[in-house]
Amino acid sequence: MARDKALSERIHDDLKGILKGEVRVDLLTLLLFSTDGSPFELMPLAVVNPLDANDLSTLVKYASENKIALTPRGAGTGTAGGALGQGIIVDLSRNFRKIHEPASSAIRVEAGATLRELKAFLGQRQARVLSEPWNEERTVGGWLASDAVGPTLMEDGHPRHHVEALQAVLNDGTVAWLGNPAYFPEGVSQEPSSRLEALQEGMETLLGENQAALKALCGKTPFPRGNYNLQEIARDPESLAKIFLGAEGSLGILVEAVLRIQGKKPNETWALYCFNQFNNCLLAGQAALSFSPHACEILDHRMLSMARSSDNLCAEWIHPATQGALLVGFRDQGLGNKGKELEFTLGEKGLAPLRTYVTQGGDLPSPWRIREFALKGVARVKGPEYFLPLLEDLALPPSSIPQFLEKATSILQSHEATAVQSIRPGTGQVQMRVLGSPWKREEAGRLWSLADQINSLVIQLDGSLSCQEGLGLARIPWQAKITGPGFSLLKKVKDLFDPLNVFNPGKVVGPSPEIPVWPFRTHPGLENPENASGEPGDGPRLNLEWLGRQAGAAAAQCNGCGLCRTNSPGKRMCPVFHVRGEEQATPRAKANLFRLLPGLKEEGLDLSSPETRRIADLCFNCKMCGLECPAGAQIPALMLEAKAANVEKHGLERNDWVLARMELLSQVGSALAPLANWFLGHSLTRWLLEKFLGISRHRSLAKFSRVNFLHRARQKGWTIPPRPGRPRVAYFLDPFANYNEPEIAEAVVGVLHHNHVEVLIPPGQTGSGMTPLALGDVETARENLKTNLRVFADLAREGYPILFSEPAAALFFTQDASRLSTDPDVKIIAEKSVEFCSFLWDMHQQGNLRTDFKEMALRAGHHIPCHVKALGQGVHGPNLLGLIPKLELEVIDRSCSGMAGTFGLKKENFELSRKIGRPMLERLGQPDLQLGSTECSWCKMQMEDGTKKRTFHPAQILSHAYGLSNHLEKKMQIPVGRMLL
Repeated sequence: MARDKALSERIHDDLKGILKGEVRVDLLTLLLFSTDGSPFELMPLAVVNPLDANDLSTLVKYASENKIALTPRGAGTGTAGGALGQGIIVDLSRNFRKIHEPASSAIRVEAGATLRELKAFLGQRQARVLSEPWNEERTVGGWLASDAVGPTLMEDGHPRHHVEALQAVLNDGTVAWLGNPAYFPEGVSQEPSSRLEALQEGMETLLGENQAALKALCGKTPFPRGNYNLQEIARDPESLAKIFLGAEGSLGILVEAVLRIQGKKPNETWALYCFNQFNNCLLAGQAALSFSPHACEILDHRMLSMARSSDNLCAEWIHPATQGALLVGFRDQGLGNKGKELEFTLGEKGLAPLRTYVTQGGDLPSPWRIREFALKGVARVKGPEYFLPLLEDLALPPSSIPQFLEKATSILQSHEATAVQSIRPGTGQVQMRVLGSPWKREEAGRLWSLADQINSLVIQLDGSLSCQEGLGLARIPWQAKITGPGFSLLKKVKDLFDPLNVFNPGKVVGPSPEIPVWPFRTHPGLENPENASGEPGDGPRLNLEWLGRQAGAAAAQCNGCGLCRTNSPGKRMCPVFHVRGEEQATPRAKANLFRLLPGLKEEGLDLSSPETRRIADLCFNCKMCGLECPAGAQIPALMLEAKAANVEKHGLERNDWVLARMELLSQVGSALAPLANWFLGHSLTRWLLEKFLGISRHRSLAKFSRVNFLHRARQKGWTIPPRPGRPRVAYFLDPFANYNEPEIAEAVVGVLHHNHVEVLIPPGQTGSGMTPLALGDVETARENLKTNLRVFADLAREGYPILFSEPAAALFFTQDASRLSTDPDVKIIAEKSVEFCSFLWDMHQQGNLRTDFKEMALRAGHHIPCHVKALGQGVHGPNLLGLIPKLELEVIDRSCSGMAGTFGLKKENFELSRKIGRPMLERLGQPDLQLGSTECSWCKMQMEDGTKKRTFHPAQILSHAYGLSNHLEKKMQIPVGRMLL
């Protein structure tokens, strides 16, 4: 991607003195904003994060004076490329996030707030926004700019119908309020500015003089077809605000809006009907409309197959012979029998389904889950081909859908193309994703031919090419064809509002001659995805094992959907983004970086560059994105690779070298305790640690134990293999449980012995290697792994389960170790690895766990570590503690703890670490909770440091409840003092 570096620098120098917000022109930032949720890529000149509306006004004036394009951008989740441009990207997602208190059945919200944030805000007030989109991570500005409809279209109509007023920046820099003056903020003049008056007069003239062109913009679908809503404005000249809704930022920049809201709707009833013939499913969809559903969707057999393979519950619901499934939602109170009534009606029509599932209210899982997992399955298709969103926004007159599907099938077959489809019979929407590899030149030509024929068919049937994603770059080549004589009127409107073509050129009235048609993403270094050698062509030499798949292909797995931008309390991905809220912190950004690096050698950037390391350090290997990402992109592994490359070329920083050898420090500290504890507790020592090793002096750390656990184990004979005949495990001893808090390991062994399980603590074992690996010290991690393979491999072959009380260590052996070695012993150990709570819960499920617990009359808060979730063995700590009489346990699943191993120790990360963990820490700190519980020792450190409440491993609490650790009761009553390293 070429860029005018001199112009970028000039823009930076010009703007940094006149804007309060941030101006970025560094190459990595430009690369990260060169893509969005679409398969396209355009390199911008600069990225600006304006601070307020005054900044926006100044920026627009500057861009107009210098004839530089401005592209407004929210979350960048659109799939049509509407947020891409070759000028200045105006990122509104950072600073325009304010949501005001509702008033008069309306709410005022800034453009950068996400729909998820708005929905949560209104939910607390028993209200809802109307016509919310499918993607809740979308910003309000992006939603309104594309007039994006969602699942409640049949019930709510379009978003533009519910906007009472909006604020926009016009081409001369005027910041104007438009719409119903009754909804303007207090103090805002209700008299239009001179520029706004000129626009109103100009529109009256244009609409009056171009009646034939205006009529040509009308279609048979309810979707505006990129027509600036001119028909509605012609009917009501006072509704000029609607011209910005669906304009994709091509007429001005939307700053904030006043939205009409309603009270929350009653519980939904959902019904699923499976059919062995797709045509019957279409007919059933038409029949369902007579029951006034609020949502109605049909999924084809490929989408259903993906849902079945992605989720056990979906597999249970969907009949194996299903060729099409109908999902129907009813919202009327007291009408939970509608699903059964529809089933009866279908039987009368000879359309009896293979299987039916109906659920009412929120107590049972909803069949709508099928759609969610079908889309996840589509996103997780492994390359070299991916399902592309080039034809996913079609709409037809509902009566034309059968005809369209018949002809579209022939077109797909003639192009040897595979597609997945979903259909909404009530609104005529058809979502079609086609399998392809667009970075291959010959493949791009095939996809273009296919799209041209499909889009031409839609136009022939008087349909629309966009209904929820806008035209963007994907559909703009057909805009003149679909609007016909009306296209000239659209151009006149564009010239009136934006005579210099500054606002998002190439959109709505494009295409732009400066922008290539369908500028697909580049994949430098990804020469042959089919190659199973693991060598990435022109890419960098890799330090980790990729098990026959190119790292570049793993990066390409990210489709840019932007769901990793979530800040939902119920989601962990990405903990850093939750706090920083910037694109650089997203998993999507890291995938894009890795994908593009092989082509940046001439720019002096590669995998080992310090600039790359700064992005990689925003990932601390929590693995939540790998778990929650719809595409399953392997971002943590890619960032471990980047850190390893940096260390290989530049070596370890002094503090990282020390932290990577934390176990050695712990050995020394334990040997010298309590002197070491006293010494490290001194303020001067802590200052020196921060100065020379980068360990924050504000971080409270764990004391060393005078006698390590392995020494105690030898004395008790636990390091000698037990006699066969009873259940047995080999216990992997984490350094924290060995040198800092041996009570954890004592409790683990005690609980297992109490349940008649023999425990072997093999001597010679060392730390897992997770800490050095997370810092990029691959060689130290490999040495640790080799040592542990020698210790545990034969035990695993003998049938010993390898038991872990530390989730990070279990995760290392089950997921990360295979990145360090192809030794078959790695797989053997991984298959036998089990986390402590999962092991005990499995015993309980089999009826082998003793439940002779004594009562514990207290309330505790349990934090679920990210690594427990990432293990995929289930979250069983709370289940086990729930067996203890009188113990009231609250699961605080609100955030990552933020500690993330050595990440939270560092001076530069201390505040960020605390902010990440704040939602959990604030709840744990409430007086109704007496103590904390968690499986992770690093999380424990953060919990005790942040709340001063004692926090225990579930093993310790279980041991106490069994009557094995009576000393724990006294410890529970003692407040946490200043802990030491």
